[in-house]
Amino acid sequence: MPRLKQSAQQERNNRVNACISRHAVLRMVDNRKMAQAAGVSYETFCRRRRDPGTFTLDELKALSKYLYCSMMEICGEEVP
Repeated sequence: MPRLKQSAQQERNNRVNACISRHAVLRMVDNRKMAQAAGVSYETFCRRRRDPGTFTLDELKALSKYLYCSMMEICGEEVP
C-alpha cells in the first residue's frame, strides 16, 4: 500500500521535533535536561515531543532560550 501524504500538521510537528533535536545535539543535552528547562516533568516533555502542538508558549519560550535558538525557528517557521 502506498504511503499517504503527511498532513500539514504532521509536517509542522516533524519540523518542530527536528529543530529541538538538532539544537539538543549541538548543546549536548538530553530530554531530561530540556524538560527541566521547560519546567515540566520528563513524562510530560516526552508526551509533548510526540505531539508538539501541545507545547505551551511558555514552554517553547523556555526551550528556545535554553537551546539558544529563536522562537520562530523552534516553532518550525522559516528563518531568513
